Amino acid sequence: MFVLKIEDLYGLEYYKYNVHLLLHIPEFVKQFALWAISTFSYGHYNRVLRQMFRNSQAVPEQICKLYVRSKRVEDSCLEVFSRLGCFKNAKILYDKMSGIYHTKNYLEYELHLKIFGKPVQRALTLMEQTCIEDFLHENILNETDCYKRFIFRNILWHSENYEKFQRRQNGTALLQNGLFIIISGIFGVCTVRNNYVRYVIIGKILNLPY
Repeated sequence: MFVLKIEDLYGLEYYKYNVHLLLHIPEFVKQFALWAISTFSYGHYNRVLRQMFRNSQAVPEQICKLYVRSKRVEDSCLEVFSRLGCFKNAKILYDKMSGIYHTKNYLEYELHLKIFGKPVQRALTLMEQTCIEDFLHENILNETDCYKRFIFRNILWHSENYEKFQRRQNGTALLQNGLFIIISGIFGVCTVRNNYVRYVIIGKILNLPY
């Protein structure tokens, strides 16, 4: 009703994109735990888009063309940099040329995972070990390295007991099956067969009131 009355209350010129977004809020409230979702990424992309035009003529066209070109280059680079034998310095050079922030002091695992901080060694509980072995289809050693912060697919996550974040909560994740989990940490576990380290996220299922 508020959206329908915008013209009467404020005038037709106030029918903007943000007003349209209000129509989707009820459905998002039903589907997601809003306190577990960060909107900082939208503010970041506003800055990215603001840098994609150089003059006052045909601004939307400039932004669209440059954005499409940059995404094509990005997709091509992801494919190239994932190849075996690709020089790591080539990706660093690409990041510098494209203005991408290059995270430092991290442990990199495969293509999409970066792990931060000093690990804490701890033994797995019997349930944790059983669940991990069932998931990996391999026997693992009981001693693990536990980390509190990591970046997976360009999203920063942290465990529920990470003390430094006060203004936002990135410790809750939505799984593909629709369940929410509270992240306990990311664990480096060694397989018994070849002592190979695998990284596994462990969390507790969150029971929502609806």
